[in-house]
Amino acid sequence: QDFDQAISLLKQMVASDKDDYQAQAILGTLLGSQGKYDEAEQAYLSALSAKPTFAPALIDFGRLRLKQKRFSDAVEPLTKLVGLQPDSGEANLLLGDAYAQMNQRPKAIPYLNEAARLGYPQAHLRLAWIYDADGSKDKAALEYEEFLKKKPDYPERQKLEAYNKANRKN
Repeated sequence: QDFDQAISLLKQMVASDKDDYQAQAILGTLLGSQGKYDEAEQAYLSALSAKPTFAPALIDFGRLRLKQKRFSDAVEPLTKLVGLQPDSGEANLLLGDAYAQMNQRPKAIPYLNEAARLGYPQAHLRLAWIYDADGSKDKAALEYEEFLKKKPDYPERQKLEAYNKANRKN
């Protein structure tokens, strides 16, 4: 009910001011969280039409498209965001993930490496998945090792350690 009230108020705000890109982006996020993806997309497109470089709208729009498994559609806003904010670990992670999901693994690797460098340990998991899928089990083991250094309390630690033991070349 609170969400519905907030959505209603935001819709009133953007109806009276089509250039309120911040309200449009927030509306998109709320609509997306309610599973109203088409409406959310329209809100993000309106926000980005008013301010094409609005980072919160770009990342949330990318997230929405990833959630919908529209990986190729997620590339555009996320690429734009990485161009605007190359030090955004999250943007690099999401863009790398989009490319990985599209089986464009060579394109994914630089973004995932950058995300890992910028402090996103889960990038190591995605890199390990890519290397494992490509048959580079030693590289995958190295990525799992890096991940476990950063996330020692990972619930499936033993599983990753067993993989490393079986696949790591010393």
